Amino acid sequence: MFSMGAISKAMRLLSWVLVLLLLGVTLDVSLNDGALTKKYLPRPVLDEFEGLRERVASRAEDYLVTEAFERYLNDPNELSVLRNISVALKGEDAVSSAWNVLTWEDEHLNYDRNRTEPMFIPPSEFISRGRGICGDYALLTAGLLLVMNHSPVYVLSIEFNDSDVGHLTAAVSVNGRYLVADQHPPLMDLGAYYRHWALYVDDPAHISRATVYVLSWRGGRIVMERYSELSWRDFLAQDYNMSERDLKSMSEELVRSFELRYNVVPDPTLPRIADEGVSERYHWVSLWQGIFPGYADYYLPITRDEMVDYMLDQMGTQSELGKKLRESRAFWLELSKSGVNLTLTLYLAG
Repeated sequence: MFSMGAISKAMRLLSWVLVLLLLGVTLDVSLNDGALTKKYLPRPVLDEFEGLRERVASRAEDYLVTEAFERYLNDPNELSVLRNISVALKGEDAVSSAWNVLTWEDEHLNYDRNRTEPMFIPPSEFISRGRGICGDYALLTAGLLLVMNHSPVYVLSIEFNDSDVGHLTAAVSVNGRYLVADQHPPLMDLGAYYRHWALYVDDPAHISRATVYVLSWRGGRIVMERYSELSWRDFLAQDYNMSERDLKSMSEELVRSFELRYNVVPDPTLPRIADEGVSERYHWVSLWQGIFPGYADYYLPITRDEMVDYMLDQMGTQSELGKKLRESRAFWLELSKSGVNLTLTLYLAG
């Protein structure tokens, strides 16, 4: 018969043996491609240790992420900074607020490609520096949305098939579907976000899986917990495809928004006049065209109005166009889709 003290001592000894063995296996795999492990340990034991190693790594990541988010997002000074910024960014709902946050981040912050550590810095420091990495963006975005009382907010910890480097991003959920809020507009559903990484970035990568964390207010504090797992198939299962009806709806909204923004009269005959080159009503007709790569893929009915405003904002940054607008008496806008790209054509006349 063993006493409880003897059992406890034996369990501690066994725990240390397992830890040392796990450490040895990990070092052998890292430095020697697992040659010694494969030689001396049977396959069932190897499989068990591989599974244990993955579980330990997963729990370590959980701790690193949740500890940092809860520490910074419950700090009174950090919350004060976030609340001050959020006042001008809060929209009518989580979608408009998230879009406003991404627009603000796009205008005020840059990615720091020279930094890999630490994984997170406080939001106030990120804002002060004006540079940060993906963990900083995810922390800031989630924090801003939470102080606007959009709760819960989600964070996705993403792994790739073709890279050892992971990625963190914030997300909101609308009608049970995630919308990813990652550093720059637009918001994307999971399918578009998968292709964003696979097709549209400079260094393409293929998402293999993601761990989803949920942040919410609980008892006056922000709490973060592991929520679920997503496979690459789960990403592609949430995928909206832009239809011709969507294209028509967006075109009409672009015309309405442009008229309100610039107080210029819409004239649907301008494309024909531009082709023929003859008009009794106008002295001149000019044309401006902008291509928005991937925007047909990014389009969602729920973000149509935000996307329209963003496209008009981008168009408004063209200085030569601004001068023409001041001289214009009429305009017309046409939106076309070519593959995953949207092309916006603006006709001005004066």
